[in-house]
Amino acid sequence: TKKCVEYIHARSVKDNPFFLFFALTTPHTPIAPSAAFQGKSGISPYADLLMETDWAVGQVMDALRSTGLADDTLVIFTADNGTSPKCDFDGLRKQGADLQVHWRGMKADAWEGGHRVPFIVRWPGVVKAGSQADQTISLVDIMRTCGDAAGAKVPVNAAEDSVSLLPVLKNTSLESPLHKAVVMHSGGGFFAIRRGKWKLQFSRGSGGWSQPNEKSASAAGSPPIQLYDLDADPKESRNVQSKHPEVVMELTKTLKRMIADGRSTPGSRQENEGGAIWWKELPWEKPVDE
Repeated sequence: TKKCVEYIHARSVKDNPFFLFFALTTPHTPIAPSAAFQGKSGISPYADLLMETDWAVGQVMDALRSTGLADDTLVIFTADNGTSPKCDFDGLRKQGADLQVHWRGMKADAWEGGHRVPFIVRWPGVVKAGSQADQTISLVDIMRTCGDAAGAKVPVNAAEDSVSLLPVLKNTSLESPLHKAVVMHSGGGFFAIRRGKWKLQFSRGSGGWSQPNEKSASAAGSPPIQLYDLDADPKESRNVQSKHPEVVMELTKTLKRMIADGRSTPGSRQENEGGAIWWKELPWEKPVDE
């Protein structure tokens, strides 16, 4: 935090545009709040760390305000995945802090609790204060968003899954979603794909650390795929894959095509790592879909 504040002050003196990536450890381990925050929450060390995170973000914002840069700076606050189980979800719940109240799962899972994260943007004059958007986006979109905001052209062989969020940030009326579909991946190596209200998950269980995992879900005879209507069932409690085979087929073909093309956005085909076009956890019928 101190280094970030110093950097902001140094850049303001030079009057140069800058990009600052401040990676906190909060959704991860180690759970190591500084001495000034230990015991501050009265709940747990992880809750202390959340309070310190809030303080750290406040220090960065104070630095932007004191240097006169706050009104000309795009600030994005987000996280790269759900919370680590080391936070002790049950212990937090007993203290009235339920981190899983909205979504199923945690860090490493293919379920929503592994991927739904805060995404808060402050950009005076561009983003209307207090506004919200319901577009499905991904953190990969930050690259093209920053490129678009800075007037930089992203090469065709870079950020192949990224789209600019500027239309959403500017509250532009859109005729179609930014993404044709959004692809996700779990810590255990399992894919999921989201389009609109539908989410197709290629695993029997969480795909990660939560129970049932793949071994226990297989022993229980769970099907090899999961389909959820996130509008009707945001907690992913009802697997409806058997009721909507046409949705399963469509989303499977979409994911296969994206992998074969090496991208999920419009553009020329790009080679995957080592030329690979398949993954063992996907139900491929042949190397490349017709």
